[in-house]
Amino acid sequence: MSTTNKNNTETNSFYGFPPKIVLTFIAILLLLSGVSLGMALSGSKSIDLPIIKKSDNSKSEPANSYKIGKYQVGEVLSRLKVDTKRFEQCLDKGETEDRVDEDFKEGAQAGIQGTPGGVIFDRETKNSIAFPGAVSASNLETILQDLKDGKTDTGDNSLKVAEPDPEKDHWRGSKEARYVLIEYSDLECPFCQRFHPEASKFVSENEDVAWVYRHFPLRGIHPDAQKLAEGAECVYDQKGSDGFWQFIDYVFENSAS
Repeated sequence: MSTTNKNNTETNSFYGFPPKIVLTFIAILLLLSGVSLGMALSGSKSIDLPIIKKSDNSKSEPANSYKIGKYQVGEVLSRLKVDTKRFEQCLDKGETEDRVDEDFKEGAQAGIQGTPGGVIFDRETKNSIAFPGAVSASNLETILQDLKDGKTDTGDNSLKVAEPDPEKDHWRGSKEARYVLIEYSDLECPFCQRFHPEASKFVSENEDVAWVYRHFPLRGIHPDAQKLAEGAECVYDQKGSDGFWQFIDYVFENSAS
């Protein structure tokens, strides 16, 4: 009886090891030899797998989330169909920086110290009266009437601003208008934001008044103001005066949020 068991045991083993262990060992040897052969064929160098890159469709789509500093302007860029790649290049390279700086220097020489600042200018008499900050549309009406009555600023109250130029300035309203509201403004200024709809109302209710917008970014206290101003000019380069004013309107209408 014991002889039969011994023969069965020897038949179901390989040098004393169970068949399953032997088969597992052989499989491991085959796997290792395959790896070694592959390394040898490749000159003992590791094989680099191809890197799969995600497709980038952002260049062909409007940058709805585009920001200048903390200001979300993607919506207006998309609405105006601005080429965002060109717009970003314009900003990054500072292509419109000189225009903004020129406005600022002119304003400083004229006596502008804060924003909003400027005058209502009579193009016939060359007289002007300054408006004292973020005044209401009714205050602007009073200033306009004083100017029509022949009053003008003198001495320390006067601002020697450059005359409005229909070919150079950003103009809203008739270019034949006798009176021009010349505003030096900062797109990050909360007082300018408050003044903007008042000025818009004033100009829309007076056909003989036009509006000229000039940049005066207070960079010391408003870190995004310079680039916002340059951005407005970059939009102008692509979409003209209408695009410029829509950008300005949008920034002021949405800056609270």
